Amino acid sequence: MEKIKAKYHVTLTEYPMVRVANADKTEHLEGRGETVIQGQQIGISESTYYKLKKTVDPSFKKKSLNLDKAGKRIYVVHQQDRATKAQPVDWYYNKKTPTLHIGVPCEYCDHADHETTYDKKIVAGEEISSLTGCYSTPKCENLIVFSDGYFKKSQNEWKDTEVLTGYKLDRYNAIYGDDGEPYIVEGPTKLVFIQADKKYIDQIDRELEAKEEKHKYIGNYDSTVKFHYSSKTAITDMKTERAVKSLICVYIIFTLSILNWIMLYAMNEMENKEKTEREKFLISMGMDRKERKKMNKREWYIYWIIPTIILIISTILFMQDTMAARMYSGDIRKICELQETGVVAVWIVINGIYFWIMNRKARRGIENHDK
Repeated sequence: MEKIKAKYHVTLTEYPMVRVANADKTEHLEGRGETVIQGQQIGISESTYYKLKKTVDPSFKKKSLNLDKAGKRIYVVHQQDRATKAQPVDWYYNKKTPTLHIGVPCEYCDHADHETTYDKKIVAGEEISSLTGCYSTPKCENLIVFSDGYFKKSQNEWKDTEVLTGYKLDRYNAIYGDDGEPYIVEGPTKLVFIQADKKYIDQIDRELEAKEEKHKYIGNYDSTVKFHYSSKTAITDMKTERAVKSLICVYIIFTLSILNWIMLYAMNEMENKEKTEREKFLISMGMDRKERKKMNKREWYIYWIIPTIILIISTILFMQDTMAARMYSGDIRKICELQETGVVAVWIVINGIYFWIMNRKARRGIENHDK
């Protein structure tokens, strides 16, 4: 790091950290015989959290995170894009009580064995934001905040933990005796921020890539978890992913609308003869043209009004639940509500224009037949 600092004139900022493994990062249930992939998160102290928040937002004011000295209660910072669905820090039980372990993933650990160092924690609070200036994957490299007192203790927990089984050394020796040789790995200890000129980013990235070759055990466990991340690359990937998602959503809306309009057109054609006969009957009964026109319009527009009401209600409910699940702030809520209102309003107007055209066409067909 010092060589990179001198060579590329970068600004280095370091914070202490510990690797935190969670029992399961897989969203779906695995089949029999499949290996559960453990997730890897970044453990930091409460004081480091405040420093990172202050760096990102100078107006930030300290708030109590309700953490305890025993390390049972944690605060989670989900470093994920708000455009993605909310991801729990652990999928083993439920999002409020993740099963975590201080250290690198234990490949042969049985999480159901309570003698291992995997322990249930309680999520005292959580937020969605990127305090490291980069987004990795939604399921890994999130920030797990511990109280300052427990964090100091967690920095030394690796020393007496066998990394493959997750047992403390006294239990490991009691089980395997002289036949087993405990494997102990410390894992990452520093969270380092490198602020560099844009022209040096690719060169620094290549140098850090070469350093990863020395960490075979940790690096080979999960290819999605790396030792260094580029904010530039992450932002580019996010923009590309959002553009693709937007394109897919527009395509789905367009396709379903076309199918809807084709079905409505077919229905109108099938009912045309019946309505023409009814029109003759109503004329012979003495109903004037204005009343007949109003009746046909009411029958036709019901297929626009009722779905529009359902759309508005379901959109409001869906948006409220989504924004609550993704922990959107007040400003972001307003932006999302404004954008969603615009999309829904445009669709309602376009759909209304189609119904207006179809109603005029149907009415003209009936009146031409009368003539």
